[in-house]
Amino acid sequence: MINTEAYEKYLLFSDQKLKLQTDNALNIFINSFETIEEKILWTKENISKIQVNNSSRIRFELFNAIILPVLLIGYQRKEAFSLFWLARLVNNYYDNKEVLTEIHNKSPFELLDEAYKIDRTNESIRKEIINEWIKFVTYSQHEWPSGILIGNNGGTIKEYVELKILK
Repeated sequence: MINTEAYEKYLLFSDQKLKLQTDNALNIFINSFETIEEKILWTKENISKIQVNNSSRIRFELFNAIILPVLLIGYQRKEAFSLFWLARLVNNYYDNKEVLTEIHNKSPFELLDEAYKIDRTNESIRKEIINEWIKFVTYSQHEWPSGILIGNNGGTIKEYVELKILK
C-alpha cells in the first residue's frame, strides 16, 4: 500500500531544507509501492502537483523510480497523457541515452504532436505546443539571421545576397 504519509513528510522536510529527513521520507515513500498499477494511479493523480526545481526537474529518485516507468509504459501504449508529460519533463531524462532510445529520440515537439493527434481537445497539450514554440524562437534569436536562415554553419555571401540580407 502506498505510504502517502511518507510523501507528505517528504514535502514538509523538503520545504524545511532538512536533507536527511527529506531523503529518508522519500525512500520510505518510494519503497511503499508494490505494483506498477500503484505507480500509474499515483502518477496520474499527482504529477501536475509535484514540485519541480528551477530547471523544471522532479527529484531524481522520485522521477526514476515512480514517474518514468509509468510514462514509458504510457508511451508504448500511445497514451496522450504520457506523451505530454514526457515532453514537459524532458529535462529529467535528456542525457539518459537508454530513455531516449526507448522513445526513439523524439523531441518535445514530436511527443506533443503525437499527443495532440491522439487528443485534439486537450487544452494543456495545445498550450504546451505553443510554449515549446516560444522557447524555440526565444532561444533561436541569438542565431539570427545566419543560424536560422542558413543553418548552424552560417551562409555564404552569395546566399546572403540571394536572401536579401546583404546587397
